[in-house]
Amino acid sequence: MHIGYISAACFPDKRILATGSTDGTVCMWKVKHEKAMDFTLLDCLRGHSAGVVSLAASRSYSILVSGSEDKTAIVWDLNRMEYVRTLEGHDSPVDVVQVNDATVNIITCSGNILRVWSINGNLYLTKSACPSSEPILSCVYYEGTLNEWYENDLLVTGHRKGVIKFWSKELVKDKNGKTQWGLVLKRNIYQEDHANGEPDITALAFAG
Repeated sequence: MHIGYISAACFPDKRILATGSTDGTVCMWKVKHEKAMDFTLLDCLRGHSAGVVSLAASRSYSILVSGSEDKTAIVWDLNRMEYVRTLEGHDSPVDVVQVNDATVNIITCSGNILRVWSINGNLYLTKSACPSSEPILSCVYYEGTLNEWYENDLLVTGHRKGVIKFWSKELVKDKNGKTQWGLVLKRNIYQEDHANGEPDITALAFAG
């Protein structure tokens, strides 16, 4: 059980709750929906050396990803509730993690840098999404079953001062003519709040 504060949480499915703590642990809880909601501790996963700050899960592929202040993300097997692998190479805490439930690509956001990984831990691409002084605050994948309204992987990042960026994961050519995966910025949206000016975009979700 956690001995620190709970700093992140997500529901991998309707029966399981995952919580991350400032003590570096990830706890898995069984949720019972009876007269009163009850939580039973199933396991406590240990692998991080600093606090957990973000969690995301794939129901289809039964994995959980945790991001930590120790500058790593860890992939966990939800069925066995055990460690799978560590995603390393970040220069700062991994503040945001996301999993595409359709492609199983994993996103980690650390400072202003966004990375896209395969489920096997292969790094597809690294992208600076904003100036170095402005960290990525939120991120979400579009998970249309058949990508109904966009043929490529689409992801969205939230930033300071109301900035929302839409990215497409595409095959691009580098300066040497080699084809590789890259993120192409498709559109910027600026959210304005007449009462509060330009709010920071700290959370994103697709509805419907």
